[in-house]
Amino acid sequence: MYIFHNTKLVTIVTLALIPFFIIGLVGLANPLVYGQAPYGVFGGRIGGIIQCTCNGGHVLIVGPPGIGTSNPLGPGRLRFAPGSILYEYGQIKKSGAWVLGTYAPPTPCLKWIWVGRSHFCIFIPHSGNIVIVGTSR
Repeated sequence: MYIFHNTKLVTIVTLALIPFFIIGLVGLANPLVYGQAPYGVFGGRIGGIIQCTCNGGHVLIVGPPGIGTSNPLGPGRLRFAPGSILYEYGQIKKSGAWVLGTYAPPTPCLKWIWVGRSHFCIFIPHSGNIVIVGTSR
């Protein structure tokens, strides 16, 4: 009963909780659930592979049809990250194999390089992380 006696405290607590309430409502209204709705689909031949030596996984360079013509990175560049699901034949590192799958928004792919006597991890740009993928023989 006495907690509502101090109106300044009630106002401050209410104003502090409003952003959390709004974020919660937006979260309930968003139909995207992890693993349910992919970011996009892709398919084509593997043209090359870039290893993510600092944080695991690798980036596939997928040729036509790739991931669409609106991709600013050219043909499809997609990261096969730890947690990606690989189906039939498992030829994910074989150049020339055909792939088909779905992808989600990207997480960083970092490649270890040497410059003189020092080493650095550089960012490898890509369009997204592979969620599920199947390959040809």
